[in-house]
Amino acid sequence: MPRSLALLVPLALLAGALDVNAAGPSFDPERTQRLVQSDAGGTNASGDEFGAALAGGDLDGDGYDDLVVGAPSDGGVGTLFVFPGSANGFATGIHRFESDAERAGVPSPEVVGDFFGAALVLGNFDADLELELVAGAPGRAGGAGAVFVFQGVAAQGILGSGIWF
Repeated sequence: MPRSLALLVPLALLAGALDVNAAGPSFDPERTQRLVQSDAGGTNASGDEFGAALAGGDLDGDGYDDLVVGAPSDGGVGTLFVFPGSANGFATGIHRFESDAERAGVPSPEVVGDFFGAALVLGNFDADLELELVAGAPGRAGGAGAVFVFQGVAAQGILGSGIWF
């Protein structure tokens, strides 16, 4: 069964296919991809810590695992980049999440040092068959830290919702 593998390297992310069969695991270098911030609409900049946190799962319900990449120092506050999966590997990232959006009428101003995206986890935390994306911001609230939960939505996945708690 082919699986995906993501490896962290400075300013870039390499993703390829890892095949596991009766003979043992093997890596297919022909299917290796190099992903950088600019592939998702960001700017490649030293010190952004692109790739500091990674999470993978089928966020949009299309049957292919997507890759979420944290860049906790991007712009001094942090950004999440989502690279949708496909039969041919990861597509150019078209989704970005930042910690300064207004949700449900409640402003959430970002502050330098939030480190939004320093930790990432995907899971089904409410037993509704949809994944939720949880992103940590350990520098938020004056260093007390905060956790953002992006709620999954039926038939759209996390990418269609943008709801935070």
